[in-house]
Amino acid sequence: MRKMFVLVLAFLLLWSPVAPAAASTSTQTKLSALASFSWLSKKRCVSTTVSITAWDVREGDGSGDRVSDPPLNRTDPPAIYVAISKENQCTGELLMSGSAVVPYADDEFSESPNLKRANLDVSFSIDDIVTGTSVPVALSVQFHGVGPGSQTLSDSTGGDLAPGETQGVLGQEQSATAVGSIVIGSEKSRLSRTGDSSLLLYQYEVGI
Repeated sequence: MRKMFVLVLAFLLLWSPVAPAAASTSTQTKLSALASFSWLSKKRCVSTTVSITAWDVREGDGSGDRVSDPPLNRTDPPAIYVAISKENQCTGELLMSGSAVVPYADDEFSESPNLKRANLDVSFSIDDIVTGTSVPVALSVQFHGVGPGSQTLSDSTGGDLAPGETQGVLGQEQSATAVGSIVIGSEKSRLSRTGDSSLLLYQYEVGI
């Protein structure tokens, strides 16, 4: 009888369900820099508009390693989006229009987690839908956080959560100045704009 009891006890120990381990999470931080520039040519007819959005994704509070493949329900992989248009305002003719999403090397875009600065220095080509040609572009912009303290943004939806994820962590936005230069084809222009640029931070948790 005792032997049978021992056998049953051993069977129960071997086949008892094991409670699943609690899912662990890690924090990732998306850092973004946005700016828009518009100017007229010296003859006051040709207007040029350039819009820039650059973003990085880092481990932890934004100072960790770059994340090359963040969750797609949270953000796209680190890249730079640039849109350029030119119009002759005297005749109404559209001279250039194009946009590009450009992956970048580690040293081509950086942003501080405290939203005080960001630097962008990248070269790429953009497809012009007006002329049907590929136009080389060289872009260099320096962002500096200014003005009052950053305001808190709330991620109200949390996105479509994957297993192990929690709701999005709060983000921040900081007004900024942006200055630099751009070369479109062979034409170089200075970029300077205050009050139409910003630096953003958004944190979220992912299951690991």
